[in-house]
Amino acid sequence: ANSSVELYIHDTGQDGPSPGPVPTRRGLRLDVPNDPNVYYPRLRWLPDGSALAFFRLNRHQNELELLRADAATGQLRSLLKETSQAWVDVEAEYPIFLPGGKQMIWRSDRDGFDHAYLYNTEGTLVRQLTKGPWDVTDIYGLDPKGQVLYYQSAEVSPTERHLY
Repeated sequence: ANSSVELYIHDTGQDGPSPGPVPTRRGLRLDVPNDPNVYYPRLRWLPDGSALAFFRLNRHQNELELLRADAATGQLRSLLKETSQAWVDVEAEYPIFLPGGKQMIWRSDRDGFDHAYLYNTEGTLVRQLTKGPWDVTDIYGLDPKGQVLYYQSAEVSPTERHLY
């Protein structure tokens, strides 16, 4: 039998790994379906602690959704979805929430190559950050003004990695 999963937000009353105390009431249950064919493989706080972002992945692992749960109310909002005929990669470090908590970097191979995209934390695409017939293999950050992305890619050759 598959596991039954429920998600809760708890206010521990102290600062933890998040940047500050989470303004919630104790034991706020998130309204996610109790579906044995769904996984929740990654969870991450937004930098200001106002919301929890998490992935919902189907059992076939070809549909991935990034959701945002308001820390105070538990209200859910779908930020973005990725689908594939084969499978969708679940990257441990993504999304990367940028300082200030208003934008995030997302990686996707939706155009046939793995590239970086800039979204706001409401799920709206701001712009595609990398583009070409090659894969981004790692992201190191975005400068504070959001103008330069530091990334590693196979741009020169599939067997080489360069920092840009």
